[in-house]
Amino acid sequence: AHPLGSHVLLIAEAGLLYAYGRNDHGQLGLGKATPPLGAQHGFIMTPTIVTPLIENGGKAIACAAGVSHSLVVVMTEERRLIRAQTQPYGQPPHSPEATESLSHHQLYGFGRNDYMKIGLVSPKVSKKHNGGDEMESVLFPRRAALRCRVPQSWQQPGNGLTSPPPGIFSISASQDHSAALVHRSTGDVELYTWGNAMSGALGLPQQPAKPEMSEGGSATPVHVVPVPSFVASLSRSSNA
Repeated sequence: AHPLGSHVLLIAEAGLLYAYGRNDHGQLGLGKATPPLGAQHGFIMTPTIVTPLIENGGKAIACAAGVSHSLVVVMTEERRLIRAQTQPYGQPPHSPEATESLSHHQLYGFGRNDYMKIGLVSPKVSKKHNGGDEMESVLFPRRAALRCRVPQSWQQPGNGLTSPPPGIFSISASQDHSAALVHRSTGDVELYTWGNAMSGALGLPQQPAKPEMSEGGSATPVHVVPVPSFVASLSRSSNA
């Protein structure tokens, strides 16, 4: 839970994501927003499974609750056939065909998408916003523009790896922006940020400001980074 927010995300041992609390922007990922003036006053009081994340056999491995949006990393597994190489002149291969296990880490987001802080590739502009420039709230979990492939051989004990774990291992959701840390197979730990970039909050070079209409009708400059963007490599295996 975020200290300024009013909703909570929980990951069960089986990799199921539960959510409860304030849901006025769909930040619980349950497919609907709860009206603040209704009988529930904008809240869902019982922890509820976020079902779209488990439809493809995925498991939640990390989550972050912002003020009005949520992020979750989902891991899916697959087995890929590795074809054995044949020897010259039609000689039999050194070894028979084998399979390789792969894990895919995919970032999902839902809730209020102002400043494009969910990181979607194709967000939708809200028709209700008078300024015409605020994104629609995301009521179901949608894929953000950040994913990582983790070979099973890289995860096995004895390969020299130490903390942090491989893949997308840490995510953060603030009021206006988001961040993620990705541990690559090269040993690099990469920082990605997106959302409201005003005052250098994302650690990225400043882009030309885009005017946004405020509720009073005046235009204010806003710096927005719409998708997860690489900031820096924080470490390398060669420096360990």
